[in-house]
Amino acid sequence: MDTAMAGRHIVPMSTTPRVRSRRADAIRNESLVRAAAERVFTRKGQAILMEDVAAEAGVSKGTVYNVFASRDGMVEILTVAALKVAAADYRAAAGAADLWGALTAAILTPTLGLSASAQLMDPAAPRTPARLALEEAMAALNALLDTAKAAGVVRPEIQVGHLTTLFCGLYGVLPNYDARAPGEALAYADIILRGIRT
Repeated sequence: MDTAMAGRHIVPMSTTPRVRSRRADAIRNESLVRAAAERVFTRKGQAILMEDVAAEAGVSKGTVYNVFASRDGMVEILTVAALKVAAADYRAAAGAADLWGALTAAILTPTLGLSASAQLMDPAAPRTPARLALEEAMAALNALLDTAKAAGVVRPEIQVGHLTTLFCGLYGVLPNYDARAPGEALAYADIILRGIRT
């Protein structure tokens, strides 16, 4: 072997840029798909489809399947994430100085209404990650209601079940609800919220 070549590694020039480029594209596409899935889930909830996400992200349906192996898996991931946001919002609202304003803002965010399907809310539902996230969100909402009742801003007989039934129904019948432009939902939500206030 030539002494000038000893200790050198020969790497074909064409492989390095191609690997980096493909990796960058994969990362970019995954980010696009995940962000699109969150936006579509906010509008459609459990009715979300893989093709909806592909259209929103501007990618092929196959690219969506590269990120989420199945529609059910995607729904589970999005549901858990949304319910964890809801639980955090409810906990933050319970400690706010303007308790009624914070409670209203937290309840008007449709995470629970979009995420909690009738199947998931069934007491006999299997203890999946989504079911555990729902229980965490419901416990946080219950604590928020207890705080609001103790402060005298919510009627004492109001229970979590009242709110979940009313808001799941509301978000279920309003097509293409979008938290960024709630419009029609706010009018109905205001009626519900006035009904629970002391």
